[in-house]
Amino acid sequence: MVGVPDSDLGQVPYALVQSSEDAHLDKETVRTFLAERVAAYKVPKTIEFVDRPLRDEAGKARRTAVRDELIARGTAQASR
Repeated sequence: MVGVPDSDLGQVPYALVQSSEDAHLDKETVRTFLAERVAAYKVPKTIEFVDRPLRDEAGKARRTAVRDELIARGTAQASR
């Protein structure tokens, strides 16, 4: 999860899920899972499944790099 710029709210959550071929996940399953565990405003409206690793060699989440990439490709605003 990263926060991406939003013209109305300032920032909104954007979820990237690293999935494998074995995982049988869809966007609604992820949304339902999160809705049971976090506040409603924290449940992302946009969920993207990716194949690439979301962590660096040290095992740390690459949040800043992912957020910058999303902003650069314009996904943040267009995905609302």
